[in-house]
Amino acid sequence: MTETRTLGFARTLLTLLTAALVALLYGGPAGAVAPAAGGAVLPAADVAVATVVGRVADVQRLDQHGYVARLEVERLVGGSLLNSRVVRIAWEELASARPPRFRERDRILVVLSAFPNASIWRGRLPEAASDMNVLGVAAAGDAFMAAPGAPTLDALAVYLALPAASRTDRDGATALAHLAATAPPALATLAVVQLDSIAGLDAKLSPAAVDDLRRILTEGHDPIIQRAVVSLATQHRLQALRPTLNEQARTGSPLEAQAVEALAALDGGLSLDRVNALLKRRAPAVRAAAIRGAPANVSEDRLATLLRRDPSPLVRAAAVDTLLRIYRERAVALVASALGDGDASVRTAAARGIGNLGAAGVASLLAANPQVPPSTAAGMILALDSAGQAGSQALRDLAAHHPDEQVRVLARLALGQAPGHTH
Repeated sequence: MTETRTLGFARTLLTLLTAALVALLYGGPAGAVAPAAGGAVLPAADVAVATVVGRVADVQRLDQHGYVARLEVERLVGGSLLNSRVVRIAWEELASARPPRFRERDRILVVLSAFPNASIWRGRLPEAASDMNVLGVAAAGDAFMAAPGAPTLDALAVYLALPAASRTDRDGATALAHLAATAPPALATLAVVQLDSIAGLDAKLSPAAVDDLRRILTEGHDPIIQRAVVSLATQHRLQALRPTLNEQARTGSPLEAQAVEALAALDGGLSLDRVNALLKRRAPAVRAAAIRGAPANVSEDRLATLLRRDPSPLVRAAAVDTLLRIYRERAVALVASALGDGDASVRTAAARGIGNLGAAGVASLLAANPQVPPSTAAGMILALDSAGQAGSQALRDLAAHHPDEQVRVLARLALGQAPGHTH
């Protein structure tokens, strides 16, 4: 598992997670404060002074943005405190039009960190320099969760009690899978991100971890965490989840399309009969999944027809990806037509896919479109910009010699030059 792939997985999940958090935190009535979902808790807790549960008391405003309160600690979930019963916590509220995130008698899970020496808090709270029981809310004040349930706390405590080396082994995978099955969606999704960072995950899943991941897929969990687990199974080829994925790859399942792609990853592709059957379905996401999972003997003409005629951009983009995956530069002439597709996602898929072929893709693209027609110039330039040194040379040629001024300007912009640049 490469670092690049891991980061891509995490960014995908965090995009979903951010949308959920925005809805939770800011989607309520004006002036209301929605409970925090806990999306910053797990990464912050890995390096924090302490993670605790307690009741908020004596909330005080120090200045325009700074707040401090007393926290009556009920439970130490991770880390350590000098005084395990009461600490003072500090945080900032940058959205001054809203009430502070913590109110009197709120029960919260909060991750606490020490203030850096140069922090503005040294001026706000001079005692913070010497009093180890004056701590900041980690992750710029976002590492907290309102009204945490006992199952979530128990699962988080088990994970945080593990030595660092064990967090990436079988024990860590077991603890994270249970946290994913137990916690609210934002914290659960971060647990799946942590699972994704474990190398050789398939061999490190205990029966208990497998059971927890199965429960997520079958017992009505939040769709965000369900999709995250299917993505995890796809990326890590989690064979133990095959029976559950087969159940989900059925007509009418909300996870059908993603489960089909996961099964294709586990098997190195779908059978041609399965692809043909799925292509008869009306759901675009299912047809697109079938195309992405198509085996190497799928007809080039069939894919080209889908690229030209299917009404769904999901299907057309999938046809682009599969044509280039199987037929490589031989398919560039067909895929080049998609550079003028009416949907931006299809144009982007074609440009990035051709660009990823490097010099061979550049040669095939220019051979098929030697004049670089203005109608597809933007897509071709994006493809060339993605193709490394060979693409850069082609862009320089276009910027200097193409007869259409608009094409020359686009090529110069791709090269980072001002529109009027001529050298």
